[in-house]
Amino acid sequence: MKKAINKTLLFLSFVVATKAQAVPFHGCTFYKERLQAWSWPGGMNTGCASFSANYGSCTKQKCGFWGCITYSGYWVQGWLPDYFLEVNTVMGKSAFSDSIDGIALRKHMEIAKNWWRSSLANVNPFERGVRDNSYEFGSDHKLLYSRALSIPYGTVGWSIPTIGSSAGSAMPACFKAISELAPATWNDLPTSGDRKTAAVWSPITALVCGGAAPIAGAAQTAKTIISNFPIPTGTMPDSGLPGGCALPLPVWAQTVGGLTGQGATAPNCMGALGPLLPRTGWVWAPDQFTANQQAAWRIASLAEDYFHMGVGVQPEDKWQQVWPVTPRAQCFSPGGLDRPNNFEPTTYTGDRITGIFPPIPFSDTPYRQGLSDAVFAVWRKRGTCLEPWEGVAAIADIEAAYYLRVAACKSLNTLDGMP
Repeated sequence: MKKAINKTLLFLSFVVATKAQAVPFHGCTFYKERLQAWSWPGGMNTGCASFSANYGSCTKQKCGFWGCITYSGYWVQGWLPDYFLEVNTVMGKSAFSDSIDGIALRKHMEIAKNWWRSSLANVNPFERGVRDNSYEFGSDHKLLYSRALSIPYGTVGWSIPTIGSSAGSAMPACFKAISELAPATWNDLPTSGDRKTAAVWSPITALVCGGAAPIAGAAQTAKTIISNFPIPTGTMPDSGLPGGCALPLPVWAQTVGGLTGQGATAPNCMGALGPLLPRTGWVWAPDQFTANQQAAWRIASLAEDYFHMGVGVQPEDKWQQVWPVTPRAQCFSPGGLDRPNNFEPTTYTGDRITGIFPPIPFSDTPYRQGLSDAVFAVWRKRGTCLEPWEGVAAIADIEAAYYLRVAACKSLNTLDGMP
């Protein structure tokens, strides 16, 4: 862990020397003034991190020649920001790859863009701001693109030895999922890997996601039908990408993901956002915030089922809107009815069609990173049972870590050109 932090700090020194700008959002972003009061304002039981230590909430056991004794321990838990989910309307673009430290990310996006275009050679590739101009009941139908990645420099801002882990990655290496790497599914073509599972589950999800109970035995019948579908095989293309990176997915691989992933085993709902399947970038939503959440949830799910890179959406996850700027950036349950703000997010994102970068909010200063319509942080729960004497030390450690992280992040927070 120390080696990763030292490597990161060495690279940041290079960034300072060259007067370049780092990735726009990273592990230290949460210590900026606009987010700090909501992320982790300091101390126990505060913000999205909400670290806590409770004696008697877990049990420890020691065994020896005398036998085994059981006694109470300290349960220490908290949430760490593990992933970013980015949503935009421009195919093959990401705010994270437009920086001096985003070279590897930029190469990954280039591979994804070429894969999207070659896979949709006979179809309109839909590269910018596509809508079908259908408005019913105040809903807007349009195509969004999305990416998932480990939070860059998470080891700088969120290395918490007490719970034995750190968040995100040391440096931005590659994406965990890119929508353009699964073009048939994301564009909802007849060859979509989700077509069969979505068709089988649709009668049930229509009830479940609408709040009604499914017909008894219907879920088991759906699972049986899906289990009888033949699983295709094939050869993965040689992309040259290292392990731990999302790979280009041919149609057969997308089908395998659709038939064997978690999306095939239950009538999945995205809370109040509607059914998960099909996991397409075509969203139908009454407002931009809901549309962005739909796309973000789907790429998180594809990262798990298609790309096998983890992420996913877990019951105890918290999400936080990192971009666009919001006056109340508190964490919320993904797919819940709570909204972090009352502002229309597009107020801050500018025109994606013309490519004109919007200004930094509340100023006339042009904003360099104008390629993200939305960025959500995924906060994931950690927990461990400590010895009684370790629990007391853990509380002091967490309290001290807050001030150390704020100090360590000052340099990086001046390098990204972001508010």
